[in-house]
This record gives sequence, structure tokens and C-alpha cells, in this order.
Amino acid sequence: MTKKRSSKRALLLSALSLLVCVAMLVGTTFAWFTDSVTSANNIIKSGNLKVDLEYAKVVDGNITSWAPVKGADKIFDPNALWEPGRVEVVYLKVTNEGNLALKYQLGVNVVNETTGINVDGDEFKLSDSLVFKAVEMPDALTTYTNRAAVAAAAGTAKGLKDYNGVTKALDPKDGANDEDYVALIVYMPESVGNEANHNGTKVPSIELGVNLFATQMTAEMDSFNNQYDKGAWVKGFKVYDANELQAAIDAGETNIKLEKDIETDEPIVIPAAASTFSLRKSTPVGITIDLNGKELKADFNKSVGAVIKNEGVLTLVNGTVTSVANNGGSAVLNKGVLTLENVTLNGAPAADGQWPAYTFNNVGTATATNTKFTSYHGAVCSYNEGAVVTLNNCEIDMAGIPGFTSHGIYTYNGGSVIVNGGTYANKATDQGSTGGSVINGAVTVNAGTFSGRIENYYGTPVIKGGIFSENPEKYMPEGYEATQNADGYTVKFPQKSLNDLINNAGENATVEIPAGTFTFPASKLKEGMTLKCEDGTVFTGSSSLNVNGATVEGATFSNNSGSAVGGTVNGTFKDCEFTGNNALRGCYAGETVVFENCVFEGATYGVHFDGGANEVKFINCTFSGFNAFGNEIKMATFEGCTFVDGKSAYNGINLWGNTTMTDCTFIFDGKASVEWVDLCTGNITVSFNNCVVTDGEKETPIEKVVGNYGENNTIYFNGVPAVAENANLIKVIADGATKVLLMDGEFDLNGNQKDGLKLVGIGDNVKVANTTKYASGKAIGAIWQAINLENVTITNTVYTMADGGKATFKNVNFAAGFRQGYGTGVTFEACTFGSNTEGYALHFQTDSASEGGLITLNGCEFEGGKVHLGGKRAYAFTGCEFAAGTDFQVWSDITLDNCTVNGEKVTAANMATLFPNLNAEKVTLK
Repeated sequence: MTKKRSSKRALLLSALSLLVCVAMLVGTTFAWFTDSVTSANNIIKSGNLKVDLEYAKVVDGNITSWAPVKGADKIFDPNALWEPGRVEVVYLKVTNEGNLALKYQLGVNVVNETTGINVDGDEFKLSDSLVFKAVEMPDALTTYTNRAAVAAAAGTAKGLKDYNGVTKALDPKDGANDEDYVALIVYMPESVGNEANHNGTKVPSIELGVNLFATQMTAEMDSFNNQYDKGAWVKGFKVYDANELQAAIDAGETNIKLEKDIETDEPIVIPAAASTFSLRKSTPVGITIDLNGKELKADFNKSVGAVIKNEGVLTLVNGTVTSVANNGGSAVLNKGVLTLENVTLNGAPAADGQWPAYTFNNVGTATATNTKFTSYHGAVCSYNEGAVVTLNNCEIDMAGIPGFTSHGIYTYNGGSVIVNGGTYANKATDQGSTGGSVINGAVTVNAGTFSGRIENYYGTPVIKGGIFSENPEKYMPEGYEATQNADGYTVKFPQKSLNDLINNAGENATVEIPAGTFTFPASKLKEGMTLKCEDGTVFTGSSSLNVNGATVEGATFSNNSGSAVGGTVNGTFKDCEFTGNNALRGCYAGETVVFENCVFEGATYGVHFDGGANEVKFINCTFSGFNAFGNEIKMATFEGCTFVDGKSAYNGINLWGNTTMTDCTFIFDGKASVEWVDLCTGNITVSFNNCVVTDGEKETPIEKVVGNYGENNTIYFNGVPAVAENANLIKVIADGATKVLLMDGEFDLNGNQKDGLKLVGIGDNVKVANTTKYASGKAIGAIWQAINLENVTITNTVYTMADGGKATFKNVNFAAGFRQGYGTGVTFEACTFGSNTEGYALHFQTDSASEGGLITLNGCEFEGGKVHLGGKRAYAFTGCEFAAGTDFQVWSDITLDNCTVNGEKVTAANMATLFPNLNAEKVTLK
């Protein structure tokens, strides 16, 4: 693909050239013959790109008119009752109304779907029983009969799926091709039975969206050609060809999916990446290309390079990239950071006298997982100093060509390759004693199966594990063994060699542990010793992880579930991974255990201590699954840790001891709280400091948790206590708390109040029931201090503050009304008022020792009853909603600002009707 050139650029270059010419002529004298012609009618006009989408109005099977599609239009019949045999057809027209050629894509997507219950009691989706097809129409008048529509949709599988039309071009308005027509057919086949017959109570529904995306296309000419807008792109487009793929990349799209096989005539280039920042870290902006089971291919020789050239951060998944080139073109050339997952890269054979295609060339950093490389010459090559390729469970299938030296994995000029499992074969023959290899160069093999020669022409291989068709003994480090069997030569570092390494090392020694699978040595580590493990070092089935105060770095522990008598975990673990059904379970913590930069991912349990004597620290660790911390651990601390939901049969965290979490992140899809937190024992304290929950995009500070709280437990959020029972509320207030968060439960404020105290409900069902005795033993709830209440329900009638108290209520539901209030300067925001047995919703005494004091109510709702307003105060209602029949009894001045009764705004004209008992002389309307 050529670079974009614009007429603006051409004009700028012309102006610069003219300026240079003028500069060269300064100081020179010329005589001119002159004449002039003046044109006053030169106009420079901006082009106009405008596209319209209309739908047809059909009467008796004929299109009578077209109407514009707007955001609120329902182009499908919203009242349609779908039954077997029903058909609905919608006709759409796309028109270029501008004076520039354009390209567009039309799409239909399911915005929302409500699941129904059928007559058999089973859940079902209506979309599963419908057929959907989009058909291009020849003109503006053609329509389908129902029978013809069914025939047009014949063979289409059931299931209402998203439709993404291919990219199409339209001429400018009044051009030969300035309109397109599409029929959208929806049909319920007669074969559908009671599986889509709803039970009459839970009715299924589907909400469809119609999307039209358009941008400029290569049509109009500038001074050079018509390619300056070749890369025009609009967000929402789908990728159907190479131009659109490159345009999406250049436009900054980060998630791209191919809709069909693509053959390109120029390399697809991923440019160097910028950076993006979150609250936690900065990362390069990466691009993910989902090949979507499709093939991207091209025919480039070595001088052109590759089908894909990556200079940035690229993830390539789920499909095929093929070089069909001669003279050495490759499928992928990586100069940046590349991740390959579930991809096939193909290199093609050579024509006579030509070099075959390479498959993958790397001068950056690349990781391939479950990726297949087919080749005739070079499958995976890493060249240049610092270039690294890591192959995880990949495959190389080398066919080879007689007369060409072929290499499966090879390095050059300082590059390196690391192999962690997979199958790799070079089947080439007739390449001489030094030709053809499956491994050649600085290749480190930790695991895998290899068929073919091992060579050191391009560097020395290091063989630490795997199965080989020829003996790799001369490339094995000291201590490794190669055992010949029917499968070939199996290489490993045996357990006895591991034990010898550790036994022969002294205190404070650093022991390098090679890749391999071992049993962790029991009670053999020395104080201050460090086990530095290579990638691929796995300890499995260990009953004890007692490192005696030593440090283990870089190991993977698999299924270390402890033993019946209980293994002991003691020491420091850095950069380790704990995996298996139970990542770490059934163990006892030693005096102090530290985990730093570790990962815990268990199918059932992430971490489970049965007990422990002192403290467990987790620093920058990641937890996936259910995590429990021992009931005898005095303190667990987490710093900078990440908790990932949905990775096991159980989610969340169980805490058995005092716990502090600082700068931790909880990644929970679609949830705004930590879930599930289970405080399994009583009298423990859990603190969340500067912790956030995220769905992967938005980060929200953690200010609540969901779960079981146990007895006498307190959770702190950034130093603010949260309680789930009344005894804890009394305790934290007595300890000096000025703000308390109330989790789901019922609380009694009697005796637990002080001026300035703020109580905020953070659960969905927080209730306050006050039991102060008043008026001859009559039980009426009391708030008798200037406190602040938020997000709670007060279940009994409120008797408020002593004279002069200033309280604030926000989102409080006064279920039994608010009565007998003496306070001044009280504020209600977004509160709801029920009424008590005497019919009062809001009642302030007629007398007050203090003059003045405004009572403010903003955005409140009154469900009915009496509103009794007296005393030497003023009352301001703003944006409040009253139920019909609300009885205003007013002895003080009030203001009604933008208030309504059942949605009808209160005005001077209707006030007497809406409030018959209201004294109009006391009211100011706004």
C-alpha cells in the first residue's frame, strides 16, 4: 500500500518551492515584457460527505414512501407476535447525499435480549428460533411476498446473529450508483415448537440496532492520484480486505477482527506503540488482530519482507498467515513485541532457481503458544543481539527441499530461542551431513519432542529437557542425563542431582536450580540460602515447604496440598507460581512467611492455611480463585496484590485472622464491590487501604464488601470502620469514630449518638430502629444529636433533635414518617417520607425557642399523609414530588421550587386544587 498524499501537502510543497526560487533571485535585476489576464470567478469549495439511511413504508405489498431512520425509530414491528410461519421484511435504502464518493458498511446487531420461560418451564431465547438474512435488492420498488422471503432465507441456520455487511462504494449524489437497497428478512420456521411458546408470564423480547458507518473512498483525484484517502477509516467498520486492515491499524484500533480471507499486495505494518496509563502502571498500547479462523496471505520476496511487519506491540490469534513467496519472503517479521496464540504460519516451497519462503523471522521479543510453523527452509529464526523467541507447546513441520539447507529453529548474530514443550520435526532429506536441522544455534530447550539433527553452526544449543531422535549429550549441561528408550533420548535433571546441589551448598549460598520436575527437598535448606530456579522448574506433590528461613525464587509449585499431619510453610518465596486443584492448601505457616510477586491459581483453593503462629505477608501477588488464610495466623498483610474473580469453583476471600490490604486491585467483571468476603471467626479486623475494584476498564475505590461478616468483626475502608451489627457500632463510636459505614443489618441509634457523627449505609438493606421512650412510654424512635445519616431506612417514627440541632439526611427512607422535630437548620436530600399511624409524613412542632433556622428539602418524595410545618422557621422544598392527597398544614413561610404532584408541576393556578388545606399566604412558588 502507498503512503497517503493529500492535495494540502501538494499545495504546501509547491509554495515552498516557489519560496526557494524567490530567495535565489534576490539581488538580481530583470526587465520583463508584461501583460495580464484577470479571472474573478475562481472558487475553492469544500467537499461534502453525507450519507442517509431510510426504511420503506409498505402498503399492500408495495413500497409507498421512504422515511429516515433515526435513533428512536422502530423499523421492525414492536407489536409483532412471533409464531411458527411468521415473516417480517424491512427494506433499507442507503443514499450518498454528498458530493464526494464514499464507502460504507451496514450492520444489524442484537442490542438487548430478554430471556423467556416456555410452557415446559424451560428458559429460552427467542433469537434461537428465528432465521435472519440480509439480501441485496435490485431497486427501490422490489418487494418480497412472505413466500418469496422464506425462499430467499432458505438454508440459513436458525439464530438471530449480528449482521455485518461488506464494504460497499457509492458515487456522489446523482451519480450512476448513488443508492443501495437491502432487505432484512426475519422468519420463524414452521418447525419451531413449544420450545419457543412462552408461558404467559415471562415474555421474551429482542431489541435490534441498525448501524451505518461511512467514510471517504479513493475516487477524487489530487495532483498525484486518487489514493490520498486510501486509509480512511471510521470506528465501527469491519475488516474485509487489506486496505481496511491497514486503515484500522493506522486509525488506532486496538481490537481488530477479520471478516473474510484476505490477500494483500503490500505488507501489513504495525507501527511502534505509544503508551497508556492507569492508576497502577503504564503500558504500551497494543494491537490485537483476531484472524477469526481466516487466512491472511501475500507473495513478497525477501527484499519486500513479510506479510506482517510488526514494529509495535501485537497479539495475533486464531487463524493463518501464509507467505506464498519465492526468494525468501516470510509470513511474519517481528521487530517489536509479538504474541502468537493458536496461529498457523506458513512458508511456501520454492520455484526452480528460487529460494523458498521463510516462516517467522524475529529481531524483537516474541512469545508463541499453540502455534504451528510449516516451512521448507526456515521455520523460526531469531537474529540480532537481544532478540528472543519463546515457544510454548508449539509445532514445527519442516518438509524441506532437496538441495536447500533447511532449519526448524535457528539463531543468528546473537539471537536466542527458548522452547517449552511442543513437537518439532525436520523431515528434509538429501541435505548432506551438515545440512538440515531441527535445532541450530543458541536454542535453550526445556521440554518438547524433536525429530531431526541438532547443530551448533549458528551457536551452541543448551538441552535441558525433552525427547530427541538423536543423542543430544554434547549439548547437555553438567548434571543432566539422557536416557535412551523406544521414543528416543529423554533428557532431564534427576532428583539426585538436585539433592546433591543443595546438600553441597553452604549457608547464604545461591543455588541455581535447572528446569525439571522435582519433589521439594524436606528440611534440607540452610539459613540464608537462596534457591534460584530457572523457568520450567516445578516442585510437585510436596508435603512440606519448610525452607528454614531461606528463599525460593522463580519456582512453580503444583498440587502442594500438604499432608494429613500438616506440612509447614516457612521462609520467603519470590516470583513463584502455585497451581493445581489446590494451589497451596493444608499447610501451617511458620513464624513468618513472605510471598513476593507470586501467583496463586487453584481450581478450588488459591491459598489455604490450616493454621500458623505469626504473620503471612503477600507483596505484589496475584490470586485467582477461592483464598482462605489460617485460623491461627495472627496477621495477614497484602500490599499491591491483585485478586481475580471467576477462576475457580469458589470466588473471593475467606479471612480467619486480622488482615490489612493496601493498594490492592480486585478484578471482578461487572461488579462494584469485593465479592465474596467471608469473615470466618469473630473479633478480627480487616482493613482496605487505597484498594480498587475494576472490570478491566474502569477503576472504582472500594468502599463496601459483600459477604458474611461473622460476629464482632470490623472492616475499615481507608481508616473508616464498617460494621454489620449493633454491638460493633457501639464499640467503634465509643472508640472515637466520627464516621461509620453500616453494612446490611438493623441498628439501634439509642445511646450511640454524638454531634457530627456520620453514619452511611453501604448495604442494600440497612435499617435503623430507634427505641427511645417518649410521651408517656410511647415508643417513638429518636435522633437527638446533630448527626448525618445516608442510605438507610428508619423503620419507626423519628423524633428528632433537641432545639438548635443541625442534622443532615441523604437518601434516607423515613418509612414511618418524621415527626415532632424541634431542630433548626435540618437538611433532607433525596429522602422518602412514609407516614405514621396518625397520618403524619413530616411534622415540625409549632413552637421553638430559637427564631430562624431554615429546613431544606431537595429532591425528596412524599408518599402521602400530612405535612405539618410550624415554629419560628422557614421551609424550602426544591424538586420534591408529592403524592396526590398530601395534606399541607402550614404555620410558617415555605417555598415550593419546581415541585410536582404525581408529575404535575405545582403552580399558582393549580396549587389550591392540588393542596386544598394549604395556606397560600405562607407560600412562595418558583
